[in-house]
Amino acid sequence: MDSATVRAKHKEFLFPCVANYYAEPVVITEAHGSSVKDLDGREYVDFFGGILTAGIGHSHPDFVVGERELFLCIPYLMFLFSSASRCR
Repeated sequence: MDSATVRAKHKEFLFPCVANYYAEPVVITEAHGSSVKDLDGREYVDFFGGILTAGIGHSHPDFVVGERELFLCIPYLMFLFSSASRCR
């Protein structure tokens, strides 16, 4: 699937409120630290902090282990609620 197809499906199937900031948003395929790679193989530095995101970069090993543990117990838990595994 190419970037144009992903963008078209995003527009077709997601709610209008899940709009992108750009006419042709980058389609991210992987991210590590502050680097992200798109579906076309280009790499970018991710300066966007986002909302409710951890400022430790993408795929930080300690964070991934903790979130995996939480996901195995509770598949989805909004940040409105607390959990012991999230606080470790």
